[in-house]
Amino acid sequence: MNFFKINQKRKGYLSIFKKTRINTSKSFLVSNFGLTIGSQNLFKFLTTYEILKQLKNTKGDIIEFGVWNGNNIILIKKMIDYLKIDKKIFGFDWFEGLKNFSKYDKKINKKKYIGNKKIIMNLIKFFKLKKIFLIQDDVKNFNSHFDKKKKFCLIYMDLDLYQPTINLLKDIDKNISKNGMIVFDQANKKEWPGEKKALNEFYKLHKNKYKLIKLNAKFSPDTILKRIR
Repeated sequence: MNFFKINQKRKGYLSIFKKTRINTSKSFLVSNFGLTIGSQNLFKFLTTYEILKQLKNTKGDIIEFGVWNGNNIILIKKMIDYLKIDKKIFGFDWFEGLKNFSKYDKKINKKKYIGNKKIIMNLIKFFKLKKIFLIQDDVKNFNSHFDKKKKFCLIYMDLDLYQPTINLLKDIDKNISKNGMIVFDQANKKEWPGEKKALNEFYKLHKNKYKLIKLNAKFSPDTILKRIR
């Protein structure tokens, strides 16, 4: 299943519509996303949906670290509303892109992942979404926002880099509920060795508490840590 390769130019991907003179307005593409969705996004949508169903009766709320432009957090919110799952959802990001690269990280364009909080807030308002909150801060300050009594059933990690990921894992270990999941967007990919190293270090120290579940490494999310005790 490889409908759309990441390195393929989108103009080329959509050229089939131009050749057949089909309307390719923004409204058309939004309403008919099944025609254009690639394997990456399809996998993410279906996997996230199945994860949420499994966690429906697990204690705790949901939090995502590394929100960027809000695609994943808005998707999760819409899914839990559809599934009638009554949980709060938090998005944690400083919206400044990737910084503080360690020796374990591959350096990329730092500006590429600068998020836009305004877009997310406008979408929350437009869709009249409730119980969804954005926290604009460095993840190293996690403990200043949540105490050890706060529980999460789903923690979605999309920080990319080693240092913020390993530091946060150490902090949130106390907050993940039994049967809850820490889901990693790209902890099993060569492109993001820092996130992978952070996961491996944390899991090595906590094998007695977590079950390691590897998904398809070609897609995201690619790895899950499930709390078993």
